[in-house]
Amino acid sequence: MKPNKAQKELIESTRGIQLVDAGAGTGKTFALVRRYANLLETTGVEPWDLLFITFTKNAAEEMKERVMTICSERIDSLTLQDAPILTFHSLCHRILDEHGFTAPKYLGFRENLSGSINILDNSLLEQNYFRSFLKRFQQTNRPETKFLKLLSDKTDLLWLFHSLAAKGIFPLANQRAASWYGAGEKYLDGDPEKFLKLATRQNRAGQGKTGPVQGNFLKKIKSSWKNRCLPPEAPTRYQLPDPTGKTVDPALLREAFQQDRQELKQFLHQLYSGYIRFCLRENYLNFSFLMMFAYVLLAENRAVRQSCQYHHLMVDEFQD
Repeated sequence: MKPNKAQKELIESTRGIQLVDAGAGTGKTFALVRRYANLLETTGVEPWDLLFITFTKNAAEEMKERVMTICSERIDSLTLQDAPILTFHSLCHRILDEHGFTAPKYLGFRENLSGSINILDNSLLEQNYFRSFLKRFQQTNRPETKFLKLLSDKTDLLWLFHSLAAKGIFPLANQRAASWYGAGEKYLDGDPEKFLKLATRQNRAGQGKTGPVQGNFLKKIKSSWKNRCLPPEAPTRYQLPDPTGKTVDPALLREAFQQDRQELKQFLHQLYSGYIRFCLRENYLNFSFLMMFAYVLLAENRAVRQSCQYHHLMVDEFQD
């Protein structure tokens, strides 16, 4: 198979940043593998100077097989076998395994990472662990558990922590006041203009066969209103709609955003940092916390950053 004009341009490029925006089946992986081979052949770099990253284990294995097929005549197969062609998670695990014993200290945790830490990729098993953590948390933090009553499924908090970690929002432990790494608290507080813009869009009434129908925002809020333990001052589900009855009252949207959420953030911080500490003591990390500690380690430790430098980096499926 010969590359087309666009693929050939990518394969032969050896400097600068290249972005490939193409759909499935258009030959992105084909071009990247051949670019990898071309970099080895024309620039004088060695396989360990090229970092090739993808999202899934199967994709990484396929990448390595293709590279070995193309380059095996020029480079020893054992060298290629050890080349850094990895998933994001494998790269983070490698960084922590080599340099990250004390990585948690950058977030204020006293616990260290052990050399035998387990990487947990089973969501059902982690839910069981999380329930065990919640049980302990509720026993020792009874005054702070009122927010848990708002959730019909408390394991939703686990997915919230995954999402926060993926967005770079990490709690700082061992602090007198609930504090967050970097600009994390700013992102938790949110941007009122962006919120109202998105909320207004979601709040628009739909158009049915016989006229306007409830907007998606109001539908979701009403459907989740049952089985909630709300404060006395909260509006009832019947007070939510505006006079048309099809959307949430815009004044309530603004009021909800402007409310003081400091107590809620403190609770979230306590639970979030408590679960990270629980994971460390139980000797396991989920994928989100694995990447969190690797990111913080690289951000805070210049020596580690320098030791993890590569001449070239290629990422397949970067949107993941």
